[in-house]
Amino acid sequence: MIVAASYIPGPTSSKELIEFVKIFQPYAEKGSQYKELRQKGFSQADPNGNGHSSLAEVEVFINHTLVKAFPLKSPKPDQLFRKFRKSFLYAFNAARSLHASDENDDKEAQEANDAYLTFPEFRMFNAYLCVYAGMLDGFFAIDGTVDEYTDNKIDRAEFVKSFKYVNAHGFSTMVMKTDKEARDLFTAVDADGSGKIAYNEWFEHIAKAESEENTKVGRLLSPNSIALVQ
Repeated sequence: MIVAASYIPGPTSSKELIEFVKIFQPYAEKGSQYKELRQKGFSQADPNGNGHSSLAEVEVFINHTLVKAFPLKSPKPDQLFRKFRKSFLYAFNAARSLHASDENDDKEAQEANDAYLTFPEFRMFNAYLCVYAGMLDGFFAIDGTVDEYTDNKIDRAEFVKSFKYVNAHGFSTMVMKTDKEARDLFTAVDADGSGKIAYNEWFEHIAKAESEENTKVGRLLSPNSIALVQ
């Protein structure tokens, strides 16, 4: 299972991540059958048919798609939604950043458009949904907790103790072989020097590192991937 020819969850990924990616990966692929699937999905994310979808509306699509994938009354949809919810905003923002500028749009109109996701970015959104869920899964693997309502952070001791759990998570820039490599990477990820890694630092570091190393995931996350839209 490979997402947009770029991202493969690694063997240390959780069962929940594999389930989540399996559901949304088809929405991230090229081909007429997948585009038709996305059109149906986007109609759920754009209930009033105005061509724009807010984060809240996109979450309706995510929830609906999860519910549809499991038997009636299964707790799985809610479990997966809650586990990976913190990654949805990052996937949403990454996709809407692919908006092409229109020289005829004034600044106010452009800012209004940038607050929403449109269908041309919807394929990339689903790809990013899988990638950022993978990043979050790695965070939880080190932190050892899953709770969308708490501000979980990773301290240096946790990182050095548990870095091995992300060595095969699908991100080549997060591979660490020694405690020293883990300590050095912790310092790099801890952007504010607080001694703890927050979600935003984790997401931003991995995305930047993958882009700088020009990995397949990095190329997918690059603003230049606008060429991949639709």
